[in-house]
Amino acid sequence: MSGHVVVIGIGPGGPEYVLPAAIEAAASCDLWVGSEMAVKVMGGQTTPPSKVITMAGHLSRTVDDIRTAAADQVVGVIVTGDPLVYSLLGTLRRELNDIDIKVIPGISSVQLALAHLGLELPDVRIGSVHGRDPGRLGPLVVGGDAVLLLTDKTNHPAALAAHLIASGADNRSITVLDSLGRPDETIIEYSSAKDLAADEQVFRNAIMYVSKIADVPGQPVAVQDERLMRGNVPVTKEEIRHIVCAKMLLARNSVVYDIGAGTGAVTSEISRTVSSGRVYAIEKKEEALRLTRENARRFGVGNVEVVPGEAPDALADLPEATAVFIGGSGPRLREILTACSSKMAEGARLVATAVTLGKTVGIISAGEDVGLTLKESLLVQLSRAKERPWILRGENPIHIFVFEKEAGDEPETPSA
Repeated sequence: MSGHVVVIGIGPGGPEYVLPAAIEAAASCDLWVGSEMAVKVMGGQTTPPSKVITMAGHLSRTVDDIRTAAADQVVGVIVTGDPLVYSLLGTLRRELNDIDIKVIPGISSVQLALAHLGLELPDVRIGSVHGRDPGRLGPLVVGGDAVLLLTDKTNHPAALAAHLIASGADNRSITVLDSLGRPDETIIEYSSAKDLAADEQVFRNAIMYVSKIADVPGQPVAVQDERLMRGNVPVTKEEIRHIVCAKMLLARNSVVYDIGAGTGAVTSEISRTVSSGRVYAIEKKEEALRLTRENARRFGVGNVEVVPGEAPDALADLPEATAVFIGGSGPRLREILTACSSKMAEGARLVATAVTLGKTVGIISAGEDVGLTLKESLLVQLSRAKERPWILRGENPIHIFVFEKEAGDEPETPSA
């Protein structure tokens, strides 16, 4: 029989949760690869092969060992829980995409947690910050749904509670379920994120359950003007924000710059769309920075990074952007567009707004000079009824320019 890889789920760790199909698959392998705990659990169910590789870091080296062995052997990769739920399986499929990989599902800690909580899969949203950006937590809790979250030693429950507080979700009860299915299983309920953040309890293999907000309708996806904290900072109006977001062609994993974030209205609007991505809000004024942070918290978005400073200098250390919005630029517009062009991925869009005619000419001229292609130019005029529904009052017209970085576009070097 030709070599291949079998990824075997052994459940949460207790021997009673190891399924017969997993034992049978492991018994037929020439080599086992797994953590010390996983190998020990499976070794209690069937005789290990003559060669066992214990994983303790150095994942790339382990993957190389698996690739070599799978040329003519059956390699059993033994993982806790279910390989299909946030496990090593995804990495193996990416790194070993030319090798046949079979999967033996197991009982996941998610299933065990739901059983303890008296819930079913449709009752919760499931996510993981195990080795991932904790900013993913904010978008998960938006709207008040119940959330079940896999944690790790760095993104542990107390640290995640701090993120919940920053995201404005500090009024929800939390249950931490640690080491499920093992002798040291621990389940603790907290009345709020603040109570959890203050607890010094150390959790090792915890799942964190954030309760649903009871009797409160889901929060709208759109950011409503009347809910914004405004201060004395100009704000991009609600209808303009919707057009801007549509023209940026945002995806769930987009990386977006909001240059001249102001109140953070556009930042919050974008972040609720790019739930698995990141939004960098660049702003130089103290009051605007405060408002951006406060509005991000108010709208429960945890994937926003506020960047104090002035563009283009503040862009230097940011990752490549897949979309850019410029709502405020000042006299350094050409420098900002040049910097953005060099930081944008191929196919990325840049959307800029302007009120004055002078700025519209500057945006068109500078955008084309730095190697961006102007795809669309809009003029949006809103009229709004106030005291009487039949009397409309016009607002300032807004110019919207949509640029794209096409293949081969390179910014020109500005003349001296």
